[in-house]
Amino acid sequence: RTIPRFHLSMSSLVTLNIFVNRNPKSSAFEFEELSLVGDICCYIRRLLDNTEQDDQFGLFKLHQDPTKGCWLRMDKTLKDCCLKSGDLLEYRTRIRPLDVKTHEKIVTVIPVDDAHSVLRVTQSVCRKLGLSGHEEFSLTVDRSNDNDAAIC
Repeated sequence: RTIPRFHLSMSSLVTLNIFVNRNPKSSAFEFEELSLVGDICCYIRRLLDNTEQDDQFGLFKLHQDPTKGCWLRMDKTLKDCCLKSGDLLEYRTRIRPLDVKTHEKIVTVIPVDDAHSVLRVTQSVCRKLGLSGHEEFSLTVDRSNDNDAAIC
């Protein structure tokens, strides 16, 4: 499958293996290297006939080490992201629930964007909890029970 060409200049084609909808098998897609990540997400969304909000899904570059994957920015081209043919990506939701436990032991579930930096997530969490001075807070993993909860 080839995404429609959006650029007047000739650019190389990149074949990417993309996991879609938690399917255990990836699908090969061919794109121009100057295609924007956001355009590719729109293309996949149309293929899936997905009516979810546009900004809730993105492309995640997989790595052999699960701690080293990264989200691709929507305003960057495949070339900007240094993607090459054969790279593995996953089209998935960027929004996930985060259990936030305050020092008062109150747990609140807050939707966060996994594609954002820790700083932006902390700002978002503090704003949703009505806390000012986000720079005074940090997020940590609560290992005291089976549920992973961030402590703000």
